[in-house]
Amino acid sequence: MNFLKTKILALLMIALVSFNTHSDIMLDPSSCVVDTTCWTDDMTDNPNLSDIETIIGLSAGALTDLLYKQDAGGVEAGTFADSYSNVITLGDSDSIAISYDGLPDPFIDTCAGILSCFLSVKDGGVADPNIWVFDISGWNGMMNIDIINLYPDMGSISNFVIWGGVGTPPCEEDCGGGGQEIPEPSVLFLFAGGLLGLAWSRRHITD
Repeated sequence: MNFLKTKILALLMIALVSFNTHSDIMLDPSSCVVDTTCWTDDMTDNPNLSDIETIIGLSAGALTDLLYKQDAGGVEAGTFADSYSNVITLGDSDSIAISYDGLPDPFIDTCAGILSCFLSVKDGGVADPNIWVFDISGWNGMMNIDIINLYPDMGSISNFVIWGGVGTPPCEEDCGGGGQEIPEPSVLFLFAGGLLGLAWSRRHITD
């Protein structure tokens, strides 16, 4: 019976870690904190690295890479264009769903460290604001990203871009524009380890 309990707890630990890997980050313009976890701008041209730095307030050179880009109705681009898929839904309220294609494809693993990662969404030039930028620092590159409630009044998605860089993220705790909080792997390991330890202690007490 004790062996069975230990096995069940071990499987629970694996399930918890797996849950963390595949949980979603939800981004919603209606609930993010402007100038803290998201930023806006009215420029109508497609933004480049320096434009995004200016919108966020980062120093020049803080962002270095266009990691993944999708033009609505167009092709994917960026360093990791072959590693991700997405669905852009246009309607009364636009949305974007981004997913990692899975191993052995390389994934963006720099956002969960000390590096900055941001996701920008641009309208075709008629919305107000035209550009949204979300802080996704802390994203592990394998979690799904869902952006909802984009341009509900007018306009529609023109493109989105994931940007990466070397600067320190301005957001260190509640990142992701009010998105779902994702438990860290270390916390899950500690939790599962505590359960295993409790099972071991109860076995010795009953013995």
